[in-house]
Amino acid sequence: MTRRALGAWIALAMWPAICAGQLPNVERGERIYDICGACHGARGQGDQTLLAPPLAGQQTAYLLRQLRNFHSGQRGAKEDVQAQEMQQILKTVSIESDWQAVIAFVATLPSSHSHDSFDGDIARGQEIYATCATCHGGAGEGNELLEAPSLAELPGWYIAEQLRKFRNDSRRAVDGPSTRMRAIAATLQDADAAPVTAYIVQRLRR
Repeated sequence: MTRRALGAWIALAMWPAICAGQLPNVERGERIYDICGACHGARGQGDQTLLAPPLAGQQTAYLLRQLRNFHSGQRGAKEDVQAQEMQQILKTVSIESDWQAVIAFVATLPSSHSHDSFDGDIARGQEIYATCATCHGGAGEGNELLEAPSLAELPGWYIAEQLRKFRNDSRRAVDGPSTRMRAIAATLQDADAAPVTAYIVQRLRR
């Protein structure tokens, strides 16, 4: 069992105690978040060793859409280990009102704004990012109307990993935004991931 899976299952063992009392939305979300925090960090800062992205600072609508996709099985090809683990967790935490409570709590957390670095040709990355900006915004701020998440909130390692998953079709949710991303990723070369990620990390951090 991976360290990520072990932490998640230990947290899930607390689920009966969490369910024992009904708490106001944010407070209940904070209790439930103990499960999420086993991988995503106590402050929603993410954990590269577990390939768990930061949650703090991300759009609430985006987070809810991803939970729906994991729960329905839309997101989670067999080769996507992290998505498979999320699907298992959401078999236990399966009520959308609980997800909304968690997201309400996450919205109270300060943005993690990773200060990581990422090597790549920034000038080339800027050229590639012109396509990304159509949905994700010129500053990587995201666009809720287009269901495009903020990239400025994400560390380079996670951006590069998701580009890889979109390119090899292991992140294969059939919703509109994912379909668009797969089409765009298909136009990129493997060598394009590093420069565009470097540009996002080194030029779009606020």
